[in-house]
Formats: sequence, C-alpha cells, structure tokens
Amino acid sequence: MSTSTTHQAETTPGIKGTTAMATKTFDVDGPAYSVTMSRSGKIAVSLTGCQISIYDSEGVYLLTFPTVVVTKKERWETTFISPHDVSYGSMHNDDISVVGGNNVSHYVVMYDRAGNFKIGFAIPRVSAPRRIALDRMSKRAFVTETDGHRGQVNVFRMNGMLKQKFGRRQGLVHPTGITVDNEDRILVADSYTAYIYVYRDNGQFLFKFPGKGSNEGQLNLPIDIGTDSSRNIIVADSGNRRVELFTSRGELIRYIATDVDPLGIAVGPDGQLVLIEKSKKKVTILMNY
Repeated sequence: MSTSTTHQAETTPGIKGTTAMATKTFDVDGPAYSVTMSRSGKIAVSLTGCQISIYDSEGVYLLTFPTVVVTKKERWETTFISPHDVSYGSMHNDDISVVGGNNVSHYVVMYDRAGNFKIGFAIPRVSAPRRIALDRMSKRAFVTETDGHRGQVNVFRMNGMLKQKFGRRQGLVHPTGITVDNEDRILVADSYTAYIYVYRDNGQFLFKFPGKGSNEGQLNLPIDIGTDSSRNIIVADSGNRRVELFTSRGELIRYIATDVDPLGIAVGPDGQLVLIEKSKKKVTILMNY
C-alpha cells in the first residue's frame, strides 16, 4: 500500500468558491466513496476492496483495516462487507461505524479506533446503498433505506433492535445523505426530491427545504450533508456541481465551492470541511470555510 501524499496549504485549482480559501489535498489508494471526521481530527475514508483508511487532520496516513463482520454460529466466522458509508460518533473515543453489505445481507458494524471489530448486526438487504449517522451518545444508529420509490430512516439501538422508522409520510424517496447536529436534530438529503428533511430527535418532522432547481438556494441531486458547531447546514449538491452553506433554518448563506463533482463531505472540529469527489483518488480539506 502506498502512503498518502500531503501537500502544503494552497488554493486548489478547480475548486472555486465565493472567496479564496486555503486547502490541503492528499492521495488515497483508490476512489473514495464516503468520508467522515472525528472530534479529535481523524479522517476515515471508505475505499474499494472492503477497507477503511484513517488519516490525521493533515492528511498523514495512519492505518487501513478491513471491513468485516464477526459472527458466531457453530464457530466464529468472518464476513467481508463492502462499506456504503462511514461515520464517527460525536464521542471522543474515535469508534467508527459502518453500514455496508454483500450479496446476502446488509450490516451495521462498529470498530474501535484501531479498526478492530466491536459489534455488528444484520439488517435486510435493499438494492440502494445505505447511509449512517449516530446520535450524540453513539447509542442509536440512523440508517437510510430505499425500497423502490419509497425511502425512510430506520433507527436502531446498537444491539440491533429496530426502535423506530420515519420519513415516508414526508415523501422520502432516495435518501443519499444523513447527519445529526449538535442538538440531535436529524437531517436527511434526498437526491430524488432535492429536499433536505429536518426531524427532531424523536423522528417528528420539522420542515424541509429548498426544492429542485439550479437557481440560488436550490438543489439538484443533493448527495451528502453535514452540520457545523453553529448548526449551519452544508450540502454537497452534485447536480449543480457545488457545495452550499445554509442556516439551521434552510436559508442560503453562500456557496463554499463551485465547479466540483462532490460525492461526500465531512465537517471537522476546527472549522474544516473535508471533500471527496466522484472517481477521484484524493481528499481535499478546505480550511476554515
């Protein structure tokens, strides 16, 4: 495995925004599919080949581990799964949660900071990739599901018990991004409807915004979502090739980046925004966006 290459802070050509900003980029071993950043500044990237790679906040390579589920039937068995999404909880232990699967089932799995399997459970397999987010205490996993033309969020306890599901009444179709803010509001990006749906901690619907289009403040194929310490909402808008910043009420503040092909974003503890783009073998860190 090659080690990552970290470049000095610079304004990266091809990523434009309303103002110039310092960026760092580093290479990863294959196309990146999802990204998350912990409160301690660790960056986890899901890659091809059933693996997660971990980097520090400067993009320096730390470790890679396989995404496996350990089950006990007649004997201990190890099953490799392809990760759909990866998420750090908001606690400081740097445990890493993954949702993914194989041709038989989907799984929710948690690993420790060294990549060792801790817990995991099977959930029904569906055709579309799933996304995952944890509540602030890492006691519940919010997992998206798309079945045909109907989407929803499933709420699991970490023992695998399905506690709740919501989203269909509000018209979720194809949820492609999910996050939990610092007040435990649940935010879901739906790539089909081009809405961001906002829910209370208990699944009660609050509001949605802004609808499909290419005009200022509109979205077209929102593919991922994050929030910062001020509860501002950041959306990776794939169809409009931009990353957009909204208030906690869904009002556009500004564009963070344009002329990009975003696939995933993650918000760091010190005001960073981590960005991965489709089919690219690199990660970009936008410093103090």
